[in-house]
Amino acid sequence: MREFLTQNMPVGHMMKFVVTYQTAFWKEKGFSGEIVAGSSTHCPFCVTFDATSPRGSPALVGFISGQQATLWSTKEVKGICAETILIKLL
Repeated sequence: MREFLTQNMPVGHMMKFVVTYQTAFWKEKGFSGEIVAGSSTHCPFCVTFDATSPRGSPALVGFISGQQATLWSTKEVKGICAETILIKLL
């Protein structure tokens, strides 16, 4: 059964990104860093989480999945970065 599933279930598209910051501005504003959003061309990721290191280096980790992952893996993104999108949401 396991062999059948691995041969007949396609792998989904998923991209992971990590953005580091000087300060944990989301914590300063009282937010957790967790964002769940519906993917769109303006906001391609579906979730982000606080990924601040044990030593205190602020970071957010996020995931882009499905059609958006396929689209963003093949297009050249000029002037748009995850940091810009995240700041707009916060």
